[in-house]
Amino acid sequence: MSKKAVIFPGIGYHKDKPLLYYSIRIAKAYGYSVECVDFSSISWDKKDLNDPVRMKEIFDQAMDIVRSGISISDEDELLFISKSIGTVAAACYAREKGLKAVTQELRETERNISDLTQDPDFRGYVTVLITQDIGSNLLTLASLSLLGLGSQPPTPEWGFML
Repeated sequence: MSKKAVIFPGIGYHKDKPLLYYSIRIAKAYGYSVECVDFSSISWDKKDLNDPVRMKEIFDQAMDIVRSGISISDEDELLFISKSIGTVAAACYAREKGLKAVTQELRETERNISDLTQDPDFRGYVTVLITQDIGSNLLTLASLSLLGLGSQPPTPEWGFML
C-alpha cells in the first residue's frame, strides 16, 4: 500500500517551521512518503496582500510551481497538508486532477481566496474548509500535547484543556 503526503507551505513559511515540521514527522510516523512543494522562488511583500492583481500573479506563480513540481502516481492514499496560499494551490491542484485528498489544512482568509479565483463554486468549498479547520486545529494541538510535542506545563494549551 503506497501512501504519500504532499506539503504545500505558505509563501515565506517553509517546511522546517513548527506547523509543517511536526505534520511531516507525524505523516512519516504513519508510513507516508513526503514530498514538499517549494515556493521560495516567489518574491512578495506584505503590501501585496491588499493588491488583488498582485495576489493573482503570486497565485499563478504558485500554481506553476505546483503543476511542475508534484509527482502523483497511483498512491493508495494521498494526504495534502497545507498552509496559507499553499492551501489554495492544493485545493486547485486537487480539483484540476480530480483528486480526493484525505485532508487539507487551511490558513487563508476567504477575502483573499475569493480574489484568487472567479469560480463561485470554489468559494463555497473554501468556506467549508475554513470551518472544518477550526476543529482540526484543536485536535492537532491536542494530539501534539498527547504525544509530548506541545507546550510544557504550566503553559495553558488546548491539548491539556481537552
